[in-house]
Amino acid sequence: MLGLRHYHDFAIDVWQGDITTFSCDAMVNASDPELSPGGGVSGAIHKVGGLIVTEECAKLGAINTGEAVYTSAGDLPARYVIHTSGPIWQGGGQGEQDLLTRSYINSLSLAESLSCRHVTFPALSAGIYGYPLQEAALVAMKAVKKSLSDAHFLKLKRITFALFDQKSYKTFQQALFAVFTEDEHE
Repeated sequence: MLGLRHYHDFAIDVWQGDITTFSCDAMVNASDPELSPGGGVSGAIHKVGGLIVTEECAKLGAINTGEAVYTSAGDLPARYVIHTSGPIWQGGGQGEQDLLTRSYINSLSLAESLSCRHVTFPALSAGIYGYPLQEAALVAMKAVKKSLSDAHFLKLKRITFALFDQKSYKTFQQALFAVFTEDEHE
């Protein structure tokens, strides 16, 4: 299933399925600050990507919440994996929205610097980090819109949100359609 919107010269879409099977230039990993394999999306990306992804992460060391770094993609259907650590939900009063916004914006900026045309995101912080799904989806779409409005992207043309289950897919699709209205192209 697919939901799609256009904004300026960009396509933003949602797709239901396993992010590790999605072909793109850069796949974003919902990492912990230590860039360790962990569970959930991160564990799957490290497992499918192979030892090279884990070894390159170990060489990079830790990152701060909201930062983004990259490694090669190993056996994943991408050129790069962009690793970002979103915030752990603590009730919403600890700057979580700003940190999650920074995770998306920094990942998009890094994708552009790597000359990527297509980047794919999971639902950052909405899994084991406990960020409420509906709020996480709205933050994601608003961060993408802000980034596309403020930055000058020359290479990046498509952003996909790969959501594993039906509930996440529908929630992100609703957020996509709420933030990027059908008649809005600028």
